[in-house]
Amino acid sequence: NTRLLRAVLQRERLAAGLTLEQAVRQFRLFVNFLGVYVREDTPADAEQKTQDLLHTMLYGMLAR
Repeated sequence: NTRLLRAVLQRERLAAGLTLEQAVRQFRLFVNFLGVYVREDTPADAEQKTQDLLHTMLYGMLAR
């Protein structure tokens, strides 16, 4: 999974000051949190929460 994540992130422009290693680490921490957050949800609810939170993580909440 880490290899695939690195391959995907290397094709993208990362935020200023964020290294590939930092991005991988933060993504993995986010995924660990997400697992705890959706653990007790129904599969459909967990899927929607996961999509929403992943979008926020990748694109943020504030317009740029």
